[in-house]
Order: sequence, then C-alpha cells, then structure tokens
Amino acid sequence: MEKKKKLNITKNTKLKELFKVYPNLKTLFLKENMDCLRCMGLKQETIRHAAENHGIMLEVLLDKIKNEIEK
Repeated sequence: MEKKKKLNITKNTKLKELFKVYPNLKTLFLKENMDCLRCMGLKQETIRHAAENHGIMLEVLLDKIKNEIEK
C-alpha cells in the first residue's frame, strides 16, 4: 500500500512544494485568478506572498487550500 504524501501547510509553505505534493491545487489557484504556476518566483514564493500579491485574505486562501485537500 502506497503512503500518501502529506505536507504541513502554513502561510510560509512555498508554492512549488505545495504543488509538488498536491498538484490538484493548481486548479484552485487558476480558479482564483492566481496565475502562480507561471510566476518566475514560484520556487521562493509562499502562500502568504501569493495571497498578498493577489489581494486575497490569507486565512481565506488557507481555508480553501485545506478544504480542497480534504476532498
């Protein structure tokens, strides 16, 4: 039986790491008009930076990410 990878998601989680473990989250980011997938800073940008750069409340984005993962 294959163990599913888990990631402790915080405001400081880097997007590249997030998408590597949970590739399905790319759809959520695109749905929120967050084109982080093509961003030059993808390797270093955190969830907090993404929220700030796109005018989204951090807690709202974190909740959406966690809800999507639980599906």
